[in-house]
Amino acid sequence: MPSNEAKFKIPKKHVNFGVVVNPSNGLVSTGSQTSITIEVTPIELIKFYIRFGLKVLGQDEQEIHMTGEVIEPNLNILESEFNYGGVSILHQNNFILKIR
Repeated sequence: MPSNEAKFKIPKKHVNFGVVVNPSNGLVSTGSQTSITIEVTPIELIKFYIRFGLKVLGQDEQEIHMTGEVIEPNLNILESEFNYGGVSILHQNNFILKIR
């Protein structure tokens, strides 16, 4: 009697340093879908290529390939537009300080 669920498994949960695949195993009902999360925690600015196996019970292992690039964040916070926990800065004045 055929099952109406498929078991899947990621043989190596930690694919590369800084890369984790979750969940590493589980069940999927026939006709449904599941999500697999790939978390990348970069430690340097790099381009990367990752591949890992996905095994469904009763089938050959499939390879999943993923490429990406870690870029330096470009963050610009203007003090005049930043909300300090509900206290907004409405005016910003520049003062000239002269020392004699």
